Amino acid sequence: MEQGENQRAVELLEPVFVDAPSYIDSVHGSVTYWLGQALGEQDQPHRARGVLRSGVIMMNEKDQFDPRLADAFIHRVFAEQDSTNFDLAAEVYQELLRQTGTDAVPRTAEEKRIIADHLRHLALILPDEVARRTGLPSEPKDVSIGHATSVDGSILLEWWRSQDSRPATSVNERLRTHLRRIAHARVQYAHPDASPFDFDERGEIYVRLGPPDETTEVSFNESRLTEMLTRPGGVQVNLSAFPENEFWSYGDFDQRTYYIFVEKKRGEPFTIGKVRDLLPRKLRQGFIGSRGRNRSMLMLASLRAIYRKYVPLHPDMATRYDRVANYIANWQLEQGEMSRTQRRPNEFAQRTMSDTRNQDRIAAMHREEHTPQELGGKKRAESLDIAVRTARFLNEDGTTRTEVYWAPEAQALVPSEDQIERFEDEEYNFDEYLLRFTAVQKTPDYRNRAAERKRLRITGVAESEGVTIPAQSYSTEQGDSTLYHLGLQWDQYLLDSEEGRRGPKVKVATTQQDSLRPLDPNESTLEMSDLKPVAFLNGKLDPAEAMVYPFGDVRPNTQLGFYFEVYNLPFSADDQTEYTVAYEVEGRKERGAIAGALLGENGKRTTVETTRRGSSRKAEEYILLDLGDWEGEEGSSLDVTVRVKDETSGMKVERSIEFDFVAPLNK
Repeated sequence: MEQGENQRAVELLEPVFVDAPSYIDSVHGSVTYWLGQALGEQDQPHRARGVLRSGVIMMNEKDQFDPRLADAFIHRVFAEQDSTNFDLAAEVYQELLRQTGTDAVPRTAEEKRIIADHLRHLALILPDEVARRTGLPSEPKDVSIGHATSVDGSILLEWWRSQDSRPATSVNERLRTHLRRIAHARVQYAHPDASPFDFDERGEIYVRLGPPDETTEVSFNESRLTEMLTRPGGVQVNLSAFPENEFWSYGDFDQRTYYIFVEKKRGEPFTIGKVRDLLPRKLRQGFIGSRGRNRSMLMLASLRAIYRKYVPLHPDMATRYDRVANYIANWQLEQGEMSRTQRRPNEFAQRTMSDTRNQDRIAAMHREEHTPQELGGKKRAESLDIAVRTARFLNEDGTTRTEVYWAPEAQALVPSEDQIERFEDEEYNFDEYLLRFTAVQKTPDYRNRAAERKRLRITGVAESEGVTIPAQSYSTEQGDSTLYHLGLQWDQYLLDSEEGRRGPKVKVATTQQDSLRPLDPNESTLEMSDLKPVAFLNGKLDPAEAMVYPFGDVRPNTQLGFYFEVYNLPFSADDQTEYTVAYEVEGRKERGAIAGALLGENGKRTTVETTRRGSSRKAEEYILLDLGDWEGEEGSSLDVTVRVKDETSGMKVERSIEFDFVAPLNK
């Protein structure tokens, strides 16, 4: 293979592969890696992937690992869009991270380089705090082959699992997106002199933010410009002096964010540049004198060509284009004679160049401030606004049960005009939808522990104002006893108007409740559940009539209440429990008047702060808040804190919940 005799290499490697597909050499790696590479060089990508896949599976069965084989398989699968092997390639990548930091198997310099390359790619998108925990430098250029054996790969795996934004699926879409982007960058933006990657700065931005929304390039071959370039007696500038360039805009997250990539010298890697970098050096200075006037007009004509290409892709470019184009038009109209209000070309060119430098600087500062570290894949469906709250309760076996309360916000289920236009020619009913809810319990390191789904068929959407559905409740079937996470997803689908079959997805909502801690089951510790918000309907203060209230807003006319449980109440000398319940309501801006009552198990009204006696170590309580006299300002927060004190032992426990205070509907 070193001599380029790939066919001969295949002839020598295939018998070894047939006899021992898991064969690995301590210096050169696995036979499947080299056979796959040889087949790939012979333009046999399908056979190459098949060999690499076999090697990965065989070596996994024998608990062996070859970083070169892993890297080659991952790259081929995602570069060639072999979707049937996406899952396996993602597993291989995770195994590569798992091998990071371990010294159980000595690694060659080449193997360390491959692992370091993947760590360097990951440093592009990894949050600084996660990088610090692993020992990985936050700057990709600082990642060395030494980090292949020093970085804690288990933390990297945990972080990747936390990035799974779609818990309803069995795959980590964000991880897939990252590997697909890396493969694309290594092919489309490869350059042997690029550092610290094997792709240029276009590839770096692509890995971080994905494909741009709009792209263009300035070729500088428009007739008006080439005529000026070749005019006798003018400034002689060849078209080849203008650099190759690309303009990328990312309007999806910010209308003003753009990148200009420039190949400053032929054959060099593309780097992030400025507008002035698109001008040959001859046209960036020397605007003095009669010869400077020709140079000035040529520079302005070049800027006009640049801004003309950029105007459709960026809102700020129109002003720049108009200023330069209007000057050139007025100059030509006067046939070289200066109007009273028009500057000389030399002065205007100098001013324009100064303005361009400032505009480039402001654009770079804006990118620094507004561009995220990384962006996941593009949304395939519109966002569904869901109100959601969670509360933890103790089970009888000492584990913690998590209850989820949710409901779509008003009008959230109504499709957008774009969606209706997109699907109106098909047989779909815009009055009826399928809503699928998925909840996934995750272990402390974000591994999926249990998943449950619930489906709802919703009708009458098109006929109702502010349509939603009654608030829904869900309770985890498996209790938790250690730190855990909860992933939630809602998918809204169209339905076939005749047969009621599920159609395309129109909206999706996801949220992750991170780092939930179980309640303390220790019988010697006073414990309390979270507050479950409820709304009492029709003025009835009966707990049986209360409806769960998952929304974040509260109004003065909302009859808001809370249910909670108290655990591990100790008995006094007379075999009774005695505890005091009090609550505090506080606004962020000012305190208002609150009237309230406690509704105990027997439904009897008491005061805001009350001491209760009982015969059970567990108590169930309802609190009703009357917000009719609340004087808080609209837009302020409403914080509710419930405190429980055990009068026998003196132990205390409290829970809080927050709402946004808004004006009444009839105001």
